[in-house]
Amino acid sequence: MGTVWLAEDLQLGRRVALKFLSEDMAQHQAALDRFKLEARTASSLNHPNICTIYEIGEADGEYFIAMEYIEGEPLDRYMGRHKLELDELLDLAIQIADALDAAHSKGVLHRDVKPGNMLVTPRGQVKILDFGLAKLIAAGRAAEQPTYAGATMVTSSEHLTSPGMAVGTTAFMSPEQARGKELDARSDLFSFGAVLYEMATGKLPFDGETAAVIFDGILNRDPVPPIQINPQLPAKLDEIIRTALEKDRDLRYQSAADLRAELKRLKRATSSGRVPVTATGSTAATAKAVARGRSKTIYAVAAGALALAIAAGIYFLRPAHEHLFDLQHMQITQVTTTGNAGASALSPDRRYIVYVLRDGALESLWVQQLATGSNIQILPPEQVHFVALNFTPDGNYVMFVRSDKASINFRYLYRIPALGGTAQQLLRDIDSAPSFSPDGTQIAYVRGVLDSRANLILVANADGSGERVLAERKSFSPGAATVSWSGDGKNLAVVSPETRNNTSEWVVETISVKTGEVRDVYPFRTGAQAAAWLPDGHGILVVATDAQTGRGQIWFVSYPDGKVSRFTNDLTDYDACCLHVTRDGDALVALQIRVSSDIWVAGGDGSEARQITSGDILGAQLSWVGNRITTINGRAQWVLLNADGTNQTPLTNDHYPHISLSVCHDGKHVVYTTWREGKFEIWRADGDGSNATRIPSGYVVGTVNCSPDSKSADYTSDPGVFRVPLEGGTPEKLDVPFGTARYSSDGKMVLYGSQKVENGQMRSKMIVAPAGGGAPLYSFDTPYGVTNALFTPDDKGIAYLLTRNRATNIWEQKLSGGDPFPLTKFTSGDMFAFAWSPDGKQLAFSRGQRNTDVVMMSQFHGEQ
Repeated sequence: MGTVWLAEDLQLGRRVALKFLSEDMAQHQAALDRFKLEARTASSLNHPNICTIYEIGEADGEYFIAMEYIEGEPLDRYMGRHKLELDELLDLAIQIADALDAAHSKGVLHRDVKPGNMLVTPRGQVKILDFGLAKLIAAGRAAEQPTYAGATMVTSSEHLTSPGMAVGTTAFMSPEQARGKELDARSDLFSFGAVLYEMATGKLPFDGETAAVIFDGILNRDPVPPIQINPQLPAKLDEIIRTALEKDRDLRYQSAADLRAELKRLKRATSSGRVPVTATGSTAATAKAVARGRSKTIYAVAAGALALAIAAGIYFLRPAHEHLFDLQHMQITQVTTTGNAGASALSPDRRYIVYVLRDGALESLWVQQLATGSNIQILPPEQVHFVALNFTPDGNYVMFVRSDKASINFRYLYRIPALGGTAQQLLRDIDSAPSFSPDGTQIAYVRGVLDSRANLILVANADGSGERVLAERKSFSPGAATVSWSGDGKNLAVVSPETRNNTSEWVVETISVKTGEVRDVYPFRTGAQAAAWLPDGHGILVVATDAQTGRGQIWFVSYPDGKVSRFTNDLTDYDACCLHVTRDGDALVALQIRVSSDIWVAGGDGSEARQITSGDILGAQLSWVGNRITTINGRAQWVLLNADGTNQTPLTNDHYPHISLSVCHDGKHVVYTTWREGKFEIWRADGDGSNATRIPSGYVVGTVNCSPDSKSADYTSDPGVFRVPLEGGTPEKLDVPFGTARYSSDGKMVLYGSQKVENGQMRSKMIVAPAGGGAPLYSFDTPYGVTNALFTPDDKGIAYLLTRNRATNIWEQKLSGGDPFPLTKFTSGDMFAFAWSPDGKQLAFSRGQRNTDVVMMSQFHGEQ
């Protein structure tokens, strides 16, 4: 078909793969049309596990596709030199299923799913490529019969399609594909089943000396059960693979989402140690008796059923009520596939979902009918931020909390008809979705009060009138505050960040609606938010950080005894912003996050940018230590690397999560915070990470900066900013506003943010003042959405991250005035952090994508 070259994009300074159609093929119109179709098809897909297409072009009569350059190797070659352990197998399989689900939801079939079309990166990410045989499902035509070899980028020719054969690669074809029948998404799932078979056993399910023998196996013979080839496989994985390889497509998985859910459940069970990983003895025998249907699994040996169920951890008992969470049969469905979803809520009857779509700095509001998948926009894109959503109990209206157009931190409560109409403002200054009382006559919500550093829990009538304060919590988290009303109407549930004995806790609390009495239920030692009471009142679901993985997971806290259990235990990172449970208590929606990030280096003015890392998630924070870059990786550890990306080494040898780091101006020391035993600690080390020493301090919120004179560490506490000598001593409070203050390189100026309500509107300012105190020197309106503001190396400007026109770039505001302007000029993608080298001649920054989608979990409600 052609050749693929490694190239450099001279405008954007990135490596790309250029795929050229061969000269012979370019003379065939059918081949040229398919080449163009590949570009159009793949470019319509935006997913972290699908190779990104940048453009299709023609140069000197040669056609090419410019696509993402992926450092990795094909899955078949990877398996040939590297035995897949179960944990890694499931990780890769879940990614593949997620990518196929994203493609199918866009109406795209791959039709050539095989290991040779999947690349595995050094950090274990799968990238599906080569949509050269892809076809839109909606086209509804039978599979074409090409007269040339159909697949490109193949490492061996053993199982290629021969001229005149059905579209696809022989060994991985579905029966309907081999017959040249009309295809749908289930054909890709059969091919994926064949890939899974090879991943699990090291062998092909259908093999032979000739294509005829392979076709005969695909059409007429069942493959050897995987568990007979590899007895170490879990029986459930054997069942999943054989279900995917059903010759009757009505008996296969009906969607990639269903297959992904099965793999995730197996991953959760095996990673928690709750199911036997080895299918030996009676377990292997039982596996053969397992029915192949997706929805129910019946074990032949009745006496062992209860023991197996307990070992699998597919349910747990609620206190005094023998009520089961049936997590084994829980359905997980990805509702959105755009990668830019925000807050969401389910209607009480589960027919609709309302969700936010983010487009750079713009956000819009959408409603989807779940049965049909049809979407309508009920509010157009605006430069605002939607904080939280809910339906009214009758499902007729959507309640939403949205920011002021001048600042993301000043919010209003609105009500709008569920299928569109005029939005009505009900309340000002509200920081959570309203939670309705069981009879629908009242709402409860949270208001963060900056001056008193407190969250107020308020109750009002459903139309916003009659507001009253029910309780005041001495904590301040307006960005992620939630409140949930119990099914019996007697209590509210909230999560309050608190400090007890210099230890941070996120306490699940209940508040009596009648008296305002507060009762502790369970303290989390890691960040927890988004409390959602189950309607029957026996427990509360909470999104909290898993201390081992750093990912947000959903937990169940029983009530009133306060016992905690895992509700999810998977690879997904659930956003603490969003968790909504339906009225029947058997469905919820949450927001899942997937992040990719690499480090780039440019000249000090942002020019000549080049990517220096690929694979590991790097760059959530960045600094320079001399001529080396230090950054935090996906495991919350600081690492050092050269400016060309080489020689990556750990900065410190401890294994605790690291939160923030600052390099002292003299380059001799770094100060950083770690999370140990439920609290933040400040540490000092030499520039190379050696001689790490803890600096005693008071309560620390989590951020730390080396002082301008390189002799002290400034840290954020509550309430205020404190300074402690690097050698230890008594902390002193600084006269700067609460939050992170940035100093100029000469230490003479300090940069901080200011917000005030003027004439009913929030006004945000960036303030530059003398470091020693005094009246502001400069003041600028803060553009909507600014993050990571700091001084430029020459101290003549303020640089910050800002997203405009669907791309995040580094912008600069000159202290001398004028309009802000972009230093970098990327046209797509997210940016997470940036830092200049000590001499200001190099600029390091991290770029990638933060994909967020709404998922729905249902059918987890067991039987009484």
